Amino acid sequence: MSVLRTLRRRASRLAAGAGITVAGAAGLLAATAPAAHADPGNQQDQPSAPGYSFQTLDNPADLTFNQLLGINDRGTIAGYFGSGAAGHPNQGYLLPRPYNNYSSENFPGSVQTQVTGLNNRGETVGFWADANNDNFGFVEHDGRFTTITDPATGTGTVNQLLGVNDQRIAVGFYTDGAGVNHGYMVNLKTHHFTEIVVPSGTNTVATGINEEGDVTGFSTNADGDVFGWLLRHGHFSTFEFQGSTNTTPLGINAEDEIVGAYVDAAGNTQGFTLTQPLGRMSFATVDDPNGLNSTTVNGVNNEGQLVGFYTDAAGNTDGFLATPGGHSQEDHDNHMSSSSDSASGNSGSDSADMGSGSAGSDSNGMTATGSSAGTGTTMPSSSDSASSGSAGSGPGSGSGSASSGSGSAGSGSGSAGTSTTMTSPQNAWNAPSSAPFSRDGFTTPHLNNG
Repeated sequence: MSVLRTLRRRASRLAAGAGITVAGAAGLLAATAPAAHADPGNQQDQPSAPGYSFQTLDNPADLTFNQLLGINDRGTIAGYFGSGAAGHPNQGYLLPRPYNNYSSENFPGSVQTQVTGLNNRGETVGFWADANNDNFGFVEHDGRFTTITDPATGTGTVNQLLGVNDQRIAVGFYTDGAGVNHGYMVNLKTHHFTEIVVPSGTNTVATGINEEGDVTGFSTNADGDVFGWLLRHGHFSTFEFQGSTNTTPLGINAEDEIVGAYVDAAGNTQGFTLTQPLGRMSFATVDDPNGLNSTTVNGVNNEGQLVGFYTDAAGNTDGFLATPGGHSQEDHDNHMSSSSDSASGNSGSDSADMGSGSAGSDSNGMTATGSSAGTGTTMPSSSDSASSGSAGSGPGSGSGSASSGSGSAGSGSGSAGTSTTMTSPQNAWNAPSSAPFSRDGFTTPHLNNG
């Protein structure tokens, strides 16, 4: 049984088999709405997407179901394989350039795990599921896992972390005992949780955060429409893709470029990018050329590279990497190598990003309980099992640039580790701290409708 069973009773998935599932979101895929509720004074440009070179990337351990959920500035990708169906649990991995070695990352002792986000410091976030299909957020660094749950969860059984920045501020959500989602930020250094309360919105999910601390996510309005929002310097701005009643932002970069998915009037899921969200908003549809009416853009880095997933003609879910400007990945790698590959204040290399091959234990857990939705699914294993395989991902053809990409074969290497969730909050990586988890609500009367 899938780890997200409790969510499926309340909402549809963005894409077949997995992806964002939001409790109480009034049927994510069912919306066929005619009109968005944007402020007519704030106009939206909706040009066609700029040229991207698409590359399909599927873990050889399962060529039928892959979702790529986040990408950092080194080009390391977070994702998972496995649909969550019986015998096919979600299993997380990291994939560094040149994208031929999948490193397994699963929360020790979990039934399923999804790696949903990563920063440039070698930290990853995501969520894992136990035998009861309860969801718990986690952060991992150098093979050490820490469970993160918001103390306000109460009787809820879902917590998910969906993004993290280099300042070690993570975002996600929990689902309370009534099935309502609550977005939050958590400072991984101080253990302080802050609820994000969106004016005129409920069922809030925080999905991404950039280096400036700008947060994006989505909520549901009184009409049952799912709309996107940006929280910047204490002010909310809201937006919807024109003609859609279901707009779900899933990632954001330093330029406040926001990516995600929307449902069109025909009920198809399409990816999007949004630039200038605080000015003359410019939306562009981004669909993988191999996608069959279903593409979700789940992450973006500061180079403008996109990751996500699509459904192909055979009904498989495939991960993709899209490089802007029609350039090949090799061209992009050459550009990256000509500049510094490490940012100031960042630690670790791509191998450190993955915690590959390292073992560790962590008895310093963070506490709380439950939320759902967001980007990701969950996967198994108490110790990461190495996966090896031949074959490669299907060919991808470039959109607008007539370029094509094909997946390469690769093998996975796993890292073993153990983690204990403490009932009393403790510092994640240093000596245990007696400071309890603290929490407050973040509410602002400043609402800029997009």
